[in-house]
Order: sequence, then C-alpha cells, then structure tokens
Amino acid sequence: MAKYASFRELVVWQKGMDLAEKVHRATRPFPSEDLFTIGTQLRRAANSILPNVSEGFSRRSRGAYRSHVAIALGSHAEVQTLLELCRRLSLIGQNSIRELQSLAEDIGRLLFGTLEISFRRRGLLFFDFAGRVRVSTVGRVLLSPSMTLRSYLGLGPFALGLPAWTSSRR
Repeated sequence: MAKYASFRELVVWQKGMDLAEKVHRATRPFPSEDLFTIGTQLRRAANSILPNVSEGFSRRSRGAYRSHVAIALGSHAEVQTLLELCRRLSLIGQNSIRELQSLAEDIGRLLFGTLEISFRRRGLLFFDFAGRVRVSTVGRVLLSPSMTLRSYLGLGPFALGLPAWTSSRR
C-alpha cells in the first residue's frame, strides 16, 4: 500500500471502475421488470467493489484493507453469479457477457491475490496438498474453500511453489 499515493492508482480499482461502467451500459436495455430486479442488483454489486477497495486503502491499515478486500470479494462473487443468470436468461448479448465475465475474473484474481499476499505476510496462509487455501490462527484452520487457489488464479499445477509457512517472513 505504501507504493501508491491514491487508490486511483490501484489496478483493481481501475478495472473495477471499468466493470461498473460496462455493467451500467449493458443493463440499460433490460426490460423494466428485469431492470428493477436483476439489473439493479447487478449494478449495486459491481458498484460495491469500488468503494470497498478505496475505503480500505484510505484507512492506511493492513487489517482494514484486508477486511474491505474480503467484502469486495463477496461483491465480486455476486457479480459473477448475476452475470451467469443474465447469460442464461439471454438478457445480455454473448459478446458483452464474455467481456464482462473476463473483466470480473481479472478483478477477482487481483482481489484474491491481494488478500493472499496480506495473509502470507502474517504467516497465516498456507496450502494443503490438494492446493486448497487454509487460513490458520494459533494452529486452527478457519477457512477451506472447495476451489483451489491454483484454479482460481488460473495457474498451472506447480506454479505456487512452497507453502507460505515454509518461507521466510519479510
């Protein structure tokens, strides 16, 4: 965080702004019954990523930033779910859906990478043998998502290297 003077310099914020803008444009032609349900929810979820990243960054605390990034990840998951629903209901064209989903995936990778780096620096994040994320505090496992970090980040099977707890702390 110290390398950036403003949250506007963060790539995740810039891409989040692009996503929010493109979601607004893509939902304009929705029929009124869908605009005020799915359209509004999709817009709010896309818009929610930006203020969480900027607020967390502006607090100048790793803990606050980590917390706000985690909230932004929840909004990101909501965007992905609603984009899939729009695809299934043919509310947004295929090319637009692909573009929005690709942008949302990039944002998710950036958010998750930010969270992972933050936990690694504290020595709390490591990976089990299947590559699933494990967050540990005082020896207890608190989080174990079913998706592997490698598949989430789009990395090959050996791209992650050693678990965080085996490396030296910075």
